[in-house]
Parts: sequence; structure tokens; C-alpha cells
Amino acid sequence: MYSTEQSVDRETPVKDQDTQLAVISANPLDLPATTFQEGLDRRKQNRAALMAWIRDALVDGSDYGKVHVVNRSKCQAGKNCQNPNHFSKSSLFKPGAEKICGMLGVTVRYPSLPEYEKAALAGTNLNQIIIRCEIVDGSGRVVADGVGARIVSQDNGDINKSLKMAEKSAHVDATLRMAGLSEVFTQDIEDMVQRREAESIQRAESELNTGFDGISKIQHQQLETKIKELGLDRARVKEWMAKASHNRFNSFLELNQDFYQILYSKLDQFAQSGSMSVTEALSILGLNAFADQEAIKTAYRKACMKYRPNKNQAGTEMMKAVNAAHRLLKETVYNGVEQPVQEDVNSDFGDLLNDAMNAVIGLDGVNVRVYGASAWLSGNTKEHKETIKAAGYRWDNKKAAWCFRLADHGNLNKGDWDMEKAGELYDGSITVNKEPPYKTGIEL
Repeated sequence: MYSTEQSVDRETPVKDQDTQLAVISANPLDLPATTFQEGLDRRKQNRAALMAWIRDALVDGSDYGKVHVVNRSKCQAGKNCQNPNHFSKSSLFKPGAEKICGMLGVTVRYPSLPEYEKAALAGTNLNQIIIRCEIVDGSGRVVADGVGARIVSQDNGDINKSLKMAEKSAHVDATLRMAGLSEVFTQDIEDMVQRREAESIQRAESELNTGFDGISKIQHQQLETKIKELGLDRARVKEWMAKASHNRFNSFLELNQDFYQILYSKLDQFAQSGSMSVTEALSILGLNAFADQEAIKTAYRKACMKYRPNKNQAGTEMMKAVNAAHRLLKETVYNGVEQPVQEDVNSDFGDLLNDAMNAVIGLDGVNVRVYGASAWLSGNTKEHKETIKAAGYRWDNKKAAWCFRLADHGNLNKGDWDMEKAGELYDGSITVNKEPPYKTGIEL
């Protein structure tokens, strides 16, 4: 910038009183003509040198480049498109901005970043991030600043990625302002295109919230009723819904008709894959109906030590049930002191289930798998029928398989079902035992 104050050495005799005093001006255009012209010439030469350096030092494709900006519905070629009108002006990328700042001897700082980091650590729900970047010279003076924004949904809720992308945009914006390069480069057009897409998704969700193609009140009630009848974990159903829709739907009221039908049809599959009830969870961990969260945590730790695979043949399958039981009781914040379950809890069931699996796990051709709180057998079970019966398994005619489950619970699952299909559903379902079979660390 042109200095509005040109100091004059007062010790040196001067001929012209006008040049003896400091020249103070509120507007660069009010400077003496000679001073103003010298400033223009100096900056013109410096800018020419900067542009020559940029042409020589920055690499097309890594430091800057053109971005295909035409919608995919109009041009499917993408970056391979041959139409130059479909591309933006050269866009400055972060590596290029870093090179320019390094060459000019300036540094960057993000004064608003710490507040976002604190908010993220505190668990604050952030929908949009706006970061300010300041470019500072060697004396600590701010010579330029810029702003970068990011919608968190662009990154599927990944706050860390959103912060980094906002930082990048702010850095590029500040660099363009500092060096006066807007005529040469745009900001990162690729980010702008992604932002427009994210904003389009948000507008679509807003339309759904106002009822456009959304589900009716009756459909919502039917969905809630079926989840309750099947004994499914409502939070896990919503978790699957958000994941399957790539975070487009986070509430049942946001659903459109198409995804509602998909979700509604999935509920039966989730139930068939082996849900676990609170009573079963308490029984697996050896608790009674009056257990609180502290007792649940203690029982879980003991179960992890008791059933760990390195000392227990059935440990891999048993830990599925143990982890599932703990997660269910933790997520539902079960408190038996205030509201105990009404069903009878069998605090010995965890040991019984483990013993039942160990009794058959070495049988030739017999496969053992846990679904929910039950152990199911498949494979060559006919030859070992008596051993299996003696271990406490019962034949389920509808599912055509041997099963060991909480005796007074009855038939846990409803509908036609086979072991292969259940395995597929189990591995990708939202039921409580979807986590890995065994964790080396204890879940807190």
C-alpha cells in the first residue's frame, strides 16, 4: 500500500518548506504527484516480477488448475471434457498459495480456529464452519485476510475434514487478496462446486421437512409401531437410516416415500437377524433386574475377563453376546433401581450359553454362531444329535436349526428365516451384535 506519511529528516537543511514536514494524507490520491508516481512504478515492477515468478514456479495440476464446472447432467465427460467453455478460469490450490506466501516471506494464522476446535471437543453440533485466515508479515502486521466456509454435511459429518477444507479455502482467499491475483486465479472452484451441491441437498431436505413428497402422519405412526412390536432398538434403526441415506435422512419425519418403503421393508430383516432384549442382556452379563449403570460396567469387565478367547474356545462367539449386551444396556441407560424389567432374569445364563457352545464347538462339521442372545448350530448336526441335545440345544422346526436360548423367552424371532440369510443380515445389520466378535480393550 502507499504510505500516507513520508518522513523527512529534520536534521538536514532543506530548500523547500513543503518537503520539510511530514506529508500526511488520508487518501493516496492526495499524495504529491512525484511520490505517488514513484509508488506506482515500484509496485508495477514488483508485480511484474511476481507474475514472472508465478509463471515459472507454480505447476499446473498441483499448484493451480482448471476445474470442470458444468453439471454432470449436461456433460458426462467430467475432467476429460474437450469443451474449454465447460472449465473455470485457473483455480489456485493450497500448495500454490503456500508457495506464494513462502516466496513473499509471510506466514498465516487462523484466529477463529481455536473456538471451533473447542466447540467440536465439547460435542457441539456444528452444521457450518467459517474460518478466517490472516496473512502476517515479518513484523507481525496483518497484510491481508480471507474467509473460508464449509458445510459439514459435505464431508458426511466429519468435523476434522470440514475444518481443514475451510482452512484451505480461507488461505487461498487471503493469498489472492494479498497478491492481487484475482484477475489471474479464482478461488478453489472445486470447493465451490461441492458447496453448491451440499446446499442443493440441504434445500431438498428443507422441502422434505415441509411435506414435499414426505411421509404422512399415519405412515410415521406405522413405522414407530412396527419398530416397537418387533422389539428393535429405535436408535439403531435411525443409525442405519442415516448411514444408508448418506446422512440425507436423520429423522423419520424427513423420509420421502421411496426411502420410507425401503426402511419399512428392512425392519423385518433386522428383527430376523437376532435382536437382543434388555432381559437377555442382563442375563448374559450375570446381572439382576435391579442393576444400575455402575453394576453393568463392573459386570461387563468381569465378563470380558471370564470369556476372553485366549482362554475360552467359545470366546469369539461369546464376546459377540457380551459386547452386544453391554452396548444395549449402556445406550438405553438402563437403571433397574428406578425402573426394573418385569421379565425374569436368569443371571446364570451367560455361563450356560458359554458352556453350551464349548460343548459342541469341537464337533466335526458343526458350525456355531451367536445371533442376539442365542447360539445357533448349522452344518453336520445329524451325526451329533444326542450330544447337541445333552448340551441343552432345542430343535427349531421353523428355522430348521438347533438353538440354545433363554428358556423362558420363547421364540425370539418371527418369520421365515435360514442360517445363511441370517448370517448375511447379521454381518451388515443394525442389531446390537453388529460389532466385531471380540475387542482386545474393554469397552467403557
